[in-house]
Amino acid sequence: MKKIIPILLCGFSGLLMSNSSIGQVNIEFKLSATGNDVNIFWVAEYQADVETFVIHRSSDGRNFQLVTSVTGTGMDLGEYSYDDIGLPNGEYAYRLQLFFRDGSQELVGYEIVSVNSRPVIVNSSAFPDAIRANSINQ
Repeated sequence: MKKIIPILLCGFSGLLMSNSSIGQVNIEFKLSATGNDVNIFWVAEYQADVETFVIHRSSDGRNFQLVTSVTGTGMDLGEYSYDDIGLPNGEYAYRLQLFFRDGSQELVGYEIVSVNSRPVIVNSSAFPDAIRANSINQ
């Protein structure tokens, strides 16, 4: 039997704008779930003043825990990705927080994704193929 894991996609299809005291940062923030793993992907434009990107996760939408922090590249444009692996089935909220070089911070992204590792079973025969066996024995 083969196991096929469903892929569920969720994401923001536009730009989130952060207006810090330093300037504006454009963010595209997307999530995709495969089995029990969530890929977190974001693109930041005009991010030269961003020191750190922080990702938090919540299973109830209120209590968030740190997933990871990523140091900004300091370039004008940066693509980032992180895999949050081995999650129990359920719905999770993720948020993206920016920490700027001047010490200020701002929440700029919030997405929800469903994690479901329940495999879809594809039936396959484990019995010998009588026609093929006949042709081999002749």
